Amino acid sequence: MTADLDGYMDFWSEDGVMELDGIQISGWQRMKEAIEGAWAISSVLHFETRAFSVNGNSLLNEFSIVWQNKETHEVSLQTGMGVIEVDNDDKWVFLRDYFDASGSNFFDSSSSKRLSAFNSKKVTELLGKSV
Repeated sequence: MTADLDGYMDFWSEDGVMELDGIQISGWQRMKEAIEGAWAISSVLHFETRAFSVNGNSLLNEFSIVWQNKETHEVSLQTGMGVIEVDNDDKWVFLRDYFDASGSNFFDSSSSKRLSAFNSKKVTELLGKSV
């Protein structure tokens, strides 16, 4: 699966906000930097929207993502739900993902609890936060 960062960022408004892994990222440029950092660590092998619901300017989606760590080549499954709100120009202004924290998924490994790419040291340092 090829990541298209520019195509993904075309969905967003300039003052959009995303919340992932308890981190709030505000503004188009900071979101782009965070996504670049996360995608430098892990590749998306598969993305699937399993269900969605629309209510006014809000979209709720249930998803599954198969990631591969670029350094260790470990493959993991992330499941969750996301809320996306759009403005009157159909640009995304808000995204919050809720991840499944049970079982074998993106946050767990057989040896210990681990952080996702968005909560990695590399991305949080880029955003000026500590892990």
